[in-house]
Amino acid sequence: MDVIEVVPFAAARVQELHEIHVASGYEQSSNTRIRKSRKDFHLRRRANAYKSHKFPARFRVKPRAKQSATGVEERCRKHRRRAMLRQKSDRLATHQWHAKRMKMGKVDGMWVSLHRLDRGTAAALLAPSTVCDTSYLSVIDVHGPKEDVLEALDSILDESLTDDVLHGDVEGASMLYHADAFPMNAIGPARVMCKRSRDEDSSSLHVWLWTYPSMVPPLLSTLASLDSHNVCVQRRADLCRFELRGPQAPRVMTRVFQSHDRLRWTANQTLETSRIQSWQFTDPRTQPKARKNTGMSSLVDAAPASVPDPA
Repeated sequence: MDVIEVVPFAAARVQELHEIHVASGYEQSSNTRIRKSRKDFHLRRRANAYKSHKFPARFRVKPRAKQSATGVEERCRKHRRRAMLRQKSDRLATHQWHAKRMKMGKVDGMWVSLHRLDRGTAAALLAPSTVCDTSYLSVIDVHGPKEDVLEALDSILDESLTDDVLHGDVEGASMLYHADAFPMNAIGPARVMCKRSRDEDSSSLHVWLWTYPSMVPPLLSTLASLDSHNVCVQRRADLCRFELRGPQAPRVMTRVFQSHDRLRWTANQTLETSRIQSWQFTDPRTQPKARKNTGMSSLVDAAPASVPDPA
């Protein structure tokens, strides 16, 4: 009986086996199936998510906590990663809300919403009003004596600030440049907002420069190069900025917000775009609930003891 050795027999027919494998199309279909399974991996459901018959946790052997070189027990992975997960410097406070409803994209290293998932980009132009979270803009706080602050800003702005902007009534828009380099060496556009002082006779000035994050390093270096020791410059990260855009924005503001001093504010249909108004509001969720009156009060007088007979 003849004996066939498998390895030499298969090696002599490698080319034929390869042609059969290619002609069958199995390789292409398998790659497509693998790619599809990887793509839909996040859509899978756990088989034992509802009712898993696992060994009770109270009967399991608990692993001993690892000790570091100093003899202190190391915390679990959940606690070690908690601080890192909170430090999402590239996400806004409303990121979780927008990620479920909007198409997200990175702008200057920050995740911002581009447009709605169910609508296109033109939907924002047709809407009566649209709320936009522009908290990704960085705020540079410049404050100090009024004359020194104005002198420092005049050297980096393309034009002087108007009286309406200085009084805090209007938000201005200007272009930033390097120190005394106008009209060359531009840094970028900025929105200028002056904080109104409660004391009208105050000689100090508080200015906020809303800029893009990529403009912060050159702007800070430019302000630091100015010979102004009385001007304080710092970057603030505790301010949020929301913009309400659209032709019906004043009407929406009137219906949504209620002034704290219980005065009615009537929005003008031709309200100026960059007008600044200072309001104070109370959160309705923090208002105490009205207590029910538990006392017994009679609204009807008691019947008299003697009633005269009708004539």
